Amino acid sequence: MANYNKILLLGNLTRDPQLSYTPNQTAVVDFGLATKGPVHFLGNPTVNGVNSNGEADIFIESSGNNLAMLVTGNCNFDGDISVANSNASVAIMGAVQIAGDTGQTAIDNHIDIGADCPQFPVPDTQHFQQYATGPVIDSSTDISSGMTLTNATIAAGTDPNFLGNIIIEGILYIEQPNVVTFERNVASNGMIVAEGDPNFAGPDNSITFLGNFATNPVPEGVQFDAIRQEEGSSILAPAFSVEFAGNFSALSGVMAVSGAHFSGNVNAIIEGTILNYSDNPTVIEGNSTLNFDRSNNITVPAGFDTHRILMYNPASYEEIPQ
Repeated sequence: MANYNKILLLGNLTRDPQLSYTPNQTAVVDFGLATKGPVHFLGNPTVNGVNSNGEADIFIESSGNNLAMLVTGNCNFDGDISVANSNASVAIMGAVQIAGDTGQTAIDNHIDIGADCPQFPVPDTQHFQQYATGPVIDSSTDISSGMTLTNATIAAGTDPNFLGNIIIEGILYIEQPNVVTFERNVASNGMIVAEGDPNFAGPDNSITFLGNFATNPVPEGVQFDAIRQEEGSSILAPAFSVEFAGNFSALSGVMAVSGAHFSGNVNAIIEGTILNYSDNPTVIEGNSTLNFDRSNNITVPAGFDTHRILMYNPASYEEIPQ
């Protein structure tokens, strides 16, 4: 808590008002899914809160699109759905269950149109460049077979197409621009970080996973000690679009991207927020199941620790006579 005092002179009276401001961490990571653009569930989605319904809450800004959410089949959402655009609508083509309610009752009780819009802070990706002390992947690197990338960097303009299974240990740092494709399975034992500003995201920045994808804890070893302290984030690529076209099964922290497309089998445990800065729709195809488990949630995920907002606490106001 921070205290800020200011002297006021009222005639011959002097008062010292004491006010308290509490650091308020990024509210957007209190949602399971938070996106600036609309959300399209092209199938029969299930969005679960593993421990409580609130873990699966969804926030949609959709300021430039009045169709904030489209669901083409039957849906089951544990959490509430908040939409900032007061002119927006939600289209659900099949049966609906939200937070245990069904039909129109579910829509009336659990979809809030015109909700307050939280800030979408952008992570400081350059902070993680210091950990990328391993090999540099460039146009001369043989990426035709499986490999382990330990604290590695993908050089700008490489546009690699990894043909074998990939194990990421520690940090994989991706410079921009880059179109990165993983043809087979990826096990990320650490973090994937891609540089850039979401205000300048474009087709030259993308990451595509065509095989199975899952995240795991950072490995043991002194070379990973510092990275192990960077908790709560798994994929920080705010200027990159990301597509999962294979089996997406686990995400152990925040995923912050500028464009998200899930076109494969989605049955995932997600220990963090899926955060999308793009105004384009977040697309989730098929009979997807997203299980949000935020029981071990990190209040300020790695990369976001520079974003703190002081919130005025009106109950703290007190005039102290002088």
